[in-house]
Amino acid sequence: MTELGTLADTVVVDTATMQNRIDKFVMTQNPKNVYIATADVKGYYYRQNHPAHGSEEQVLFVSSPDSALSDVLGTYDKPVVILPYCRGLSGIYNGISITDIIPPRKYRKALYKVIGDLA
Repeated sequence: MTELGTLADTVVVDTATMQNRIDKFVMTQNPKNVYIATADVKGYYYRQNHPAHGSEEQVLFVSSPDSALSDVLGTYDKPVVILPYCRGLSGIYNGISITDIIPPRKYRKALYKVIGDLA
């Protein structure tokens, strides 16, 4: 982590929160946490069973125009940043490179808010 810190201002580590040795190590570094859920049935039940612990930046990813957005929002007890639906990002699952996708301004604006809150 120290070496990575010399290369970048921010290091993003995708963890499952204390599920393995790497996750446990990262969590001992007192990171700023971003808690991401998806606006679908899976995200709804995840939020029901694994509520956030207060200090996390809470983000809701809208992965479909037919999402259960209002249902998932009902599981949050404080403001949440919503990453709006971006059709191009669904192409990643079909083999499209993320570098070929330019998310809409609305999506980028929400993402910049998350990044700014972490800084």
